[in-house]
Formats: sequence, structure tokens, C-alpha cells
Amino acid sequence: MKTSSLLSLALSMGIVGLFSSAGQAGAKVDFVKEIKPILDQNCIKCHGPEKQKGKLRLDSKEAAFKKEGILVGGAVDKSDLFRRITLPKGHDDVMPSEGDLLTKAQIDLIKTWISEGADWPAGAIAAATPAPEAAKPKSGVEALGEYKPKPEELQAIEKLQASGINILPVAMNVNWRDANLSLLGTNVTDETLVQLKSLKSLVGLNLRNTRVTDKGLANLKGLENLISLNLAGTAVTDAGLSNLKDLSKLEYLNLYGTGVSDAGLSSLKGLKHLRALYVWQTKVTEAGAAELQKSLPGLKANRGIDLAALAKKEEKKEEKPADKKDEKKDEKKEEKKGDKKEEKK
Repeated sequence: MKTSSLLSLALSMGIVGLFSSAGQAGAKVDFVKEIKPILDQNCIKCHGPEKQKGKLRLDSKEAAFKKEGILVGGAVDKSDLFRRITLPKGHDDVMPSEGDLLTKAQIDLIKTWISEGADWPAGAIAAATPAPEAAKPKSGVEALGEYKPKPEELQAIEKLQASGINILPVAMNVNWRDANLSLLGTNVTDETLVQLKSLKSLVGLNLRNTRVTDKGLANLKGLENLISLNLAGTAVTDAGLSNLKDLSKLEYLNLYGTGVSDAGLSSLKGLKHLRALYVWQTKVTEAGAAELQKSLPGLKANRGIDLAALAKKEEKKEEKPADKKDEKKDEKKEEKKGDKKEEKK
């Protein structure tokens, strides 16, 4: 290649490089797109309109530059904000003082922004980014997901249906099922429950006012997906509750009118998903219910109206001393009677 050609090529490359550098120099850090999100997420919680730690606000240009030395455009070494974001975790002046420190990329971006003049467009307001809400834990059938019953389970359900025991899906196109045996009343016995023990798809079972006893509850041990169980009005006692301790998904349990007491509640302490417990007209005391709720903070144990406590309150009302005014009236009457007797004499 000729010397003149090489020179032309070098000159052209130099010109291209010059324009390239100029282009890069013109691409300043965008406050709204690059700096404001950092302030929103990490600074405004402690330095915004609601809280001003160290009397410092960083939510607006006016507030940020008001405090001398916090931001000095074109002088990174004189900007106290930069000093603070580069301090080690645990230092008294480090920013942010809570949560994680800024990343190297974020620090470098702020450094460049300050060195370029700390341009903050008028009207650009930083606002605290709300902390993401914790996802609400799933419950009920939603928490169980999908279920595909085995052929033998479907056969067992068909057999039960034929005998008059309805095992119905909880919703269309869903394989989870409910069984309401309370409709059959006293025709349901412990033997009836033997036919249910293999139904893994059963999530709801209503045995209200049936003839089920503690012995029959042993057949429920394998119903690992049971969410709701109604035993109200049955002959169940503390001994029967021991059969429920492995029903880990149980959320609702109705023991209204049964023979259970505080002692039986100990079998329920491992049911971490239990949310509603009804123990009206049982031997469960207020202290017993409170003790169970300590083990299961999410539980609400409902004892209904405490008739015994109510009767005591009524007795106390009746025992209130008679009105002093009435007592004085009675005394005056007695005095007048005595005076009349003396006059007759």
C-alpha cells in the first residue's frame, strides 16, 4: 500500500474515532432512567417526605442540594453523598443504613453522574418504592394442586355412590371431593368409615350428628388431604382426637357438642394449618383453648357463649347491696310506727 493511502486511512480512522468519542461523551447519565430508580429503591425510605434521617431529604433537586456538601456537581470528592455510599457496612454514616449496600455498578453510575455535573431535571421527584407484598400462602384445594385418582379409587367412589353415599367433586373438572354423610344421620356408623379410608381425593368430610365413635375415626388416618372435618354431635372424645394428629392439611375442625376436653386438644398441636376450631358445648376451657392457640398462632378456637360465666355475672348483679336511700326510707317508716305505738299508750 502506498504511503499516501496509509496516511489517508489513518486520517479517516482518526476522524471516525473522534466522532465516536464525541458520541460517547454526549451520552450522559440519564437521571430519570438511571439515578432516580436507585434513590427510589434505596434512599427515600429514610430521606424522603415522611422521614428525614440526619435532616437530609433526597426526593427532590431543591431538597437534595439544600444541604451543603451533599451533592456538588462536577466534584465527586466534595460530594458527601458519594462518600457515604462507599463506606463499609455497619459504619455510622453509611448509606443506605438499612438493607444491602449499593452494588459497584450503582456506585459507579452515581460517580459518573456527579462528575458530569449532577444534572437533576426540574420536576423529577424521587419516591420510595414500596416493598413487594409477601405472596399470600395458598390454602385449601388451591394449595393441594392437581390430583389424578387411581382406577381403584374411582371404583370405590362408584360403589359408595351406588350405596347412597354421595362423594362429589368440589368443582367442575376437579378431582378433589367432598362427602356429606350428615344427610344420612344415624345410619352412618363406624363401619361406614371403613369404606372411605382409601379415598385420597377426599378433602371435605361432614359426619355431623352421625353415630361415629372414637373407634371409627381410626379409618381417617390415611385421608392425608383432608382439609375440613365436621364431627359435631358425635360420640367422639379425647381418645378419638389422637387419630387426627397426622392430618397435616386440616384447616377446619368442628367438635361442637362432643365429649372432648383440654386433654384431647394436645393431639391437635401438630396441625400447623388448622385455622378454625369449634368447641361449643364441650369440656374445653378458655385456658385449654388459649394453650392450643399458643402452639398454633394462626388458629381461632371458638367456644361460643360461656353460659357458666354468664350465670356468674348475673349472680353478681343480683348480689349488689340495696340502695342507701331505700334503707333510710325503711328506717323512717319503722320510727313512725314506734312513735304511734307510744302515743296510744
